[in-house]
Amino acid sequence: MNSLVREVTDAHRVYIDAFIAWERTLHLASCPACRSERVSKAEQRSECAEAEAEKERCRRVFQTLLDELGYVPEDRERVELPDVDAASCRPN
Repeated sequence: MNSLVREVTDAHRVYIDAFIAWERTLHLASCPACRSERVSKAEQRSECAEAEAEKERCRRVFQTLLDELGYVPEDRERVELPDVDAASCRPN
């Protein structure tokens, strides 16, 4: 596999991981069943902003590499999304 194709594939995986982390952070800040009362709203906003900034940084890296490559590789490894833990939103 071409090294640039490998970089694009790796950057895509990192971007997906950052996207999932951002989604989880937003969920934990907004879900009444999952939200921690020990974390202030200001801290939650800060955590959400940091997660979003990281997601966007990873997206830009992926997009830059993709632009450099000039096409979306068809033979890239399949990126699997993790299973959702349905119990995470259930009240105790």
